[in-house]
Amino acid sequence: MVPAALCLAQPGASSLSATPRTISLTHSLVFAYIVRVFSFEGELGHLGVSNDLPLFDPLTVSLQLAPIFKAKTESTGNRMTHPSSRVAWMVLLTFAAVLSPPSTRSAPQATATPDRPTNWRTAVSEMPPEPPDDADRALRHERNAVFDDQSRMKPSLDEEPDPHVGHGMSIYHTRIDLLPSSLSDAVVVGTVIAFQPYFSNDRTTIYTELRVQVEKVLKDKAHAVGDQVAIDELGGAIRLPSGRVASHISAPLDSEIDVAKRYVLFLAYSDVTKTFSVVKAWELRGGRAQPVAKSDLTSDNLHDTQRYSGMPEADFLNAVQRSSTSTAD
Repeated sequence: MVPAALCLAQPGASSLSATPRTISLTHSLVFAYIVRVFSFEGELGHLGVSNDLPLFDPLTVSLQLAPIFKAKTESTGNRMTHPSSRVAWMVLLTFAAVLSPPSTRSAPQATATPDRPTNWRTAVSEMPPEPPDDADRALRHERNAVFDDQSRMKPSLDEEPDPHVGHGMSIYHTRIDLLPSSLSDAVVVGTVIAFQPYFSNDRTTIYTELRVQVEKVLKDKAHAVGDQVAIDELGGAIRLPSGRVASHISAPLDSEIDVAKRYVLFLAYSDVTKTFSVVKAWELRGGRAQPVAKSDLTSDNLHDTQRYSGMPEADFLNAVQRSSTSTAD
């Protein structure tokens, strides 16, 4: 069994009218119940709700769960044959599409530089140009489509935001192995060198594509790792032609990575979009390995984490290499 925790966090004060708050909280509690009862066939731990009862962002939860869920089912041979698993996953995705709230705001321009870590979640970028090549345009369309609103109920980010709708966030962190090579399609050492936010095709969502310069490949099950890899994460900010800034604020991931930092990345691969998602990250800083995953830094897990935390980089990479080799096909 994999212990897990589901909790809620409010990123800031919001102006909420009574009716939207009541409806959104009802959806949130139903969503929480579904995840608690069905997801991973009962492997969730406790559900904690703050005094402010902030709102869920179910799309974030679903996108965070996807690579872990995929890896768990593939590694165990479970093809979601259990009825509760199928029902839970379908309902999870439905709630994600319907309830996840984007927003628009004004913000100063921020620029990433190679020698300064940059928070790509809040840094504002200009509208990206259309790819000139037909193949590149088709690939970008596939990547955008992952974040489209299938319910057709979310407003376009080009529209003026509703001042009565507040925006909360959910945090879902499930504990996995400290070195989850068996759950990963690729394991690499690399530095995040660039980022670019994009709209989904229907312009209801923003996601950010992070570019990682690969220094060393420790595992490449899908034979998809090149000199660079692309990692798509929900969230980001784009300046519209009107001057307004459209942003999508997502819940913090378990392993958050930033521009200009160097990591060991355990990655899951999508053959459709040719992109990766982060299963877990360890930062390499000052010649030593440092934990990044929030689930590894909780009081319950900190003792286990100390096994690798602060380990000299060479020793840590040897441990990761042994783990990756033992799980290679």
